[in-house]
Amino acid sequence: MQKLIKSISNLSLKSKFIISTSILILMMMCGVSYLFTIREKRFTTDSIKKESMVIAEGFSAGIGETELTPYNPVLKQRLIRARRIPNVLFVGIFDGSGKCLLHTDREAEGLVLADGVSRKAMIADETLVQDSKYEGRKIFDITVPLLDGVKKKGFVRIGYYAHWPPSGTG
Repeated sequence: MQKLIKSISNLSLKSKFIISTSILILMMMCGVSYLFTIREKRFTTDSIKKESMVIAEGFSAGIGETELTPYNPVLKQRLIRARRIPNVLFVGIFDGSGKCLLHTDREAEGLVLADGVSRKAMIADETLVQDSKYEGRKIFDITVPLLDGVKKKGFVRIGYYAHWPPSGTG
């Protein structure tokens, strides 16, 4: 360490200026790159969120006018198609009381989910996007109310990967 200090003190003023300026420029470039990376990540996340809302609202269109039962062939067909949508992790169709009628995860069918995200989904009067985790991955949990005219008769929840392709940690 002392040798380094001694060798630096032996440099000319011009060399010291060039080295310190180079280090300063390098640090500024790293800072600017970091800020651009954060901005790009935020922009990408916002784009994915908007895309997921469009998909969820498109999926939900017209469901409010159908009978909400687990035996409804229209709902079953929509659920089958939903499994093929890229980035979609799960889809659930719920009645007005919050009971899961149909779900891509069959074990969730018949349950009334009571976690915080589910409670907010149940009372939402318009499309709601919540950040959540599913199996350790960050997702957008999108809720779209199902309306029959002006009366809310249920809702659809769609889990959409917040990052694509999905990483193991989200």
